[in-house]
Amino acid sequence: MDSDNEKDETVDKSSELSKMAETEHKYLHQRLREELGREPTEDELDEWLRQHTEGY
Repeated sequence: MDSDNEKDETVDKSSELSKMAETEHKYLHQRLREELGREPTEDELDEWLRQHTEGY
């Protein structure tokens, strides 16, 4: 029975993490769209993230 609960918790945490990542990606996409005045490419999103997280 504990095994089923552990699986449910793992699925919940995974789902929550996926939602957080999606929310962050949408925020970044919106922010770069406003900065660039156009739709950013995935490469631009990746480069922005790299530049802003490199020091951590």
